[in-house]
Amino acid sequence: MRDENLRVTQAGFRIQECLLHVIVLSLPWELFQRIPYTNVTLTKAASVLFILCSFVRCRPLEGKWAFRKLGVELPVLAFAAACGLSIIGSLDREATTRLLIMYLSYLVLFYAVAAHVRTAAHARRLMMVFAVSCGAVGLLAVACRVGLLYPTLVATSVPLGVRATPDMWDAVATRMAPAGEDFNQSVLSPLLAFVACAFVLFDQSSSKRVARIMALALFGSFAAIVVAISRTSIAICVAAVVLLVGASLLRRESRKKTLWFAVPFVAVLLAGAIVATPRLSERFSLLTGERDPSLEGRIVAYRAALSLAPNHLILGAGLGAENEAIAASPYAAQTKGMGIHNLPLKFLLELGIAGLIAYLWLWYAIARRLLLRTTDELQELWLHRRQFLGIATTVFLITMLMPFAALSLYPVMLALALGPLAMRGGPEELPAKPVWLAAGVLIMASVVTANLVNYQQLTGDAEQWCDGLHRGAQAEREGRYVDAAAHYASAKKYDGSAQRESLWRRAAAVFDYPFIRDEMGLLRDPNRLSLVCSFGLGRAKLLANDSRAAAVELQYVYMADPNFTESCNVLADALWSLGSFADSVRTYAWARTIAERTEPMRPIVDAENARIETLMSSSATDDRLFAARLLRRIGRWDEARAIYSEVIVWEPANAEALYHLGIAAEIDGNTLAATEFYDKAVQSAPDQVGAAMRLELLAKSPDIAATHPPTGGFLP
Repeated sequence: MRDENLRVTQAGFRIQECLLHVIVLSLPWELFQRIPYTNVTLTKAASVLFILCSFVRCRPLEGKWAFRKLGVELPVLAFAAACGLSIIGSLDREATTRLLIMYLSYLVLFYAVAAHVRTAAHARRLMMVFAVSCGAVGLLAVACRVGLLYPTLVATSVPLGVRATPDMWDAVATRMAPAGEDFNQSVLSPLLAFVACAFVLFDQSSSKRVARIMALALFGSFAAIVVAISRTSIAICVAAVVLLVGASLLRRESRKKTLWFAVPFVAVLLAGAIVATPRLSERFSLLTGERDPSLEGRIVAYRAALSLAPNHLILGAGLGAENEAIAASPYAAQTKGMGIHNLPLKFLLELGIAGLIAYLWLWYAIARRLLLRTTDELQELWLHRRQFLGIATTVFLITMLMPFAALSLYPVMLALALGPLAMRGGPEELPAKPVWLAAGVLIMASVVTANLVNYQQLTGDAEQWCDGLHRGAQAEREGRYVDAAAHYASAKKYDGSAQRESLWRRAAAVFDYPFIRDEMGLLRDPNRLSLVCSFGLGRAKLLANDSRAAAVELQYVYMADPNFTESCNVLADALWSLGSFADSVRTYAWARTIAERTEPMRPIVDAENARIETLMSSSATDDRLFAARLLRRIGRWDEARAIYSEVIVWEPANAEALYHLGIAAEIDGNTLAATEFYDKAVQSAPDQVGAAMRLELLAKSPDIAATHPPTGGFLP
């Protein structure tokens, strides 16, 4: 039985070692580590399997569950209690519940990794693997910067007022993320890798082979930070280098070695910074300029947190409920959805004063655990303490300056730091074997490479797709509707959203799709970006007086996304133009219902309502008729009809009112009354083309009002 348990434990260790390599290798790749055809990342999948293996391995021979104390249990319990109690008064219980589950999974992962990593050499080896992976991300960033590959995120430091295309990326400070979905989050892994590599190199205790590998990983990580133009991360890197050089120079026995090493080290870093000087100087100049929107938004968010904290001082507003708390404050419009870029302030608002104290206590316990050195401690463990104290300090600084509170990167790094310190006797780890690393690299590389190749292929089509939309929007503004329809139709040929919607949206954003969306007058995206082409094509067809083709195109959009407000409005216009008045009125009403439920459209809805009230308060006929047109276009047909009925009392010969009362009669199925109204409209204004056309149609088929055109079963 004992031998069997030992074999199970050894097998579990080998599996866990492979999974842990997958985790540390995948962490820096963010977007590209998602398993194809799923929304699950390699890190998440490997972490779940790693935890399951831990439950098998942690049973000792006596059959009792083993638990390794890391010296931070009390602050962890205090922080967990504060998180759990915050749900009582949470402003967003769904978000709080979701984050509680996530934090619990991170806690289990933290203890599972700490239990697995038993020696400083083991943690050091895993950190080196992580750093090499970050260095590879840095090489990808350089390839994106020089134009060999496409990044996943691009943004200019200042608004250009025009669409930012790839040939304009060198004109201004352009930030790039090679594999991430957020600039700040994309540099977290390279930043930690930079600090880890710097500590290893300045310790001068590693072999030449390890030193070369770590040097390459360091420069690759720094390249990723520079390409992202992250001011905070660059400042932390500079501070780390200055601190390490100063500490090394204080040691007499290593001054000469430090100078020989530090001079070329700093020279290479400066060379990389000089290459990017124009972009970096423009980015940093925002700090001293008249306006820095990013900094202004953060300061406003800080003020909001401090002003709201007294209202939630005991239990907090609820874990993850900062947006709801700020949205109900006077600062909502100023923050514009920007989170609180400071975790202590964030937790003060979300968890109350007890949560903040527990959070700071946790960091104190971690620092104390890494700083306290025993008299009989081996040199290797002391080097481990120094390296991971630097990493833990960097993580703490990140939490002080960035809003990320729920990242699997944190528990993994802190577990590597504390795991070897908790080992006192007991079984050592199994000997390291390259096959475990090779297996982890193979799993990670297969997923990342597949996603990277797929993404690079999609970006080529996305560029053509965005170009077609841009040209179509320009042609619409210039009144060239036939050309606009042709451009939108050409864009549809390059649509690649069917392959993978998430990657397609990311690829489209690289070519400034948000600017194109604004050009097209869209306030929100449909559920599939491919529908944007069909919407543009339908609108251009309608403006080119091809109402039937427009209706066909927009029917397809409605079937795919009934909540696409702008498309519903244009579809209603097309149906009205075709004479399908009842269907058009229902579609206008449906579009209005959606608009009232959509946050970006509420200001427009409020402005239209105010304008209608102003017009209806006027006694002028033209104002009343204009109000009726607006009421019809928002689906309030009965009110518009009442206005038309009032107008013909004052002006019996008003052609517009007579024409619309004829339409109302058609909708009611009263063909005779409709004919009379249309006839009067034509007599009052012979140029009333709409009334003349309806008279002609009713003359050919008296029952057309009841049968034409059919709803087709696609309308709400």
